[in-house]
Amino acid sequence: MNRLLFAVLPLAQLKTPEKITKGRYIVQCFAENQALFPKTAPYPLADMQKAVEELDQAHTATQGKSTLSFAQEREALARFDVVFGAYRDWANQPDVTGDNAVKIEQLGLDVSREAQARGPMLAPVLKQPTGEVEGELDLMVDKMDGFAALVWFVAYGDEMPADEAFRYCTAGTRLRQTLTLRSGLVAWVRVLAVGPQGAGPLSAAVKRRVL
Repeated sequence: MNRLLFAVLPLAQLKTPEKITKGRYIVQCFAENQALFPKTAPYPLADMQKAVEELDQAHTATQGKSTLSFAQEREALARFDVVFGAYRDWANQPDVTGDNAVKIEQLGLDVSREAQARGPMLAPVLKQPTGEVEGELDLMVDKMDGFAALVWFVAYGDEMPADEAFRYCTAGTRLRQTLTLRSGLVAWVRVLAVGPQGAGPLSAAVKRRVL
């Protein structure tokens, strides 16, 4: 019986050796399960294999601690993130993850696709926090049905940050979450819900200045 496929998420949270190990596992699983998926993958198997091998070789070379080797590792890391980032985004499209035979590791969570499709998740509604914030912020999402987990993102700035500025913060299965934030900055928080069909859209942002 073929193993099910997993994606690299979130790339930013993985150290280089972890990326190499996870990349090899994905390549192996992808090779065993190609027939299960649409022919729309952004990169062929050979490109994924090459990205992993180049990163492995570059990381091994850094043990000599030469400036050139660290520069080569940074380049290899950038190529790895492009290939596996595009693969991650592809793997989480509804037409791919909607296959009941597939599991995708969604934002660090193992989310089963075996549940009956119920349509995409809606954007959560975040309640506006009150009171002073000293390093930690308690947030609450209005009641939602059918979600497996909530994934929280944070960005900083006096003005509303662009979507790409939000970074993964934490994930959990409760409607209430306490986030640890940087002091002295205006924090913007958004959240998305993960359900049987995958991840829904990000919520509107709430903001608080952190003391």
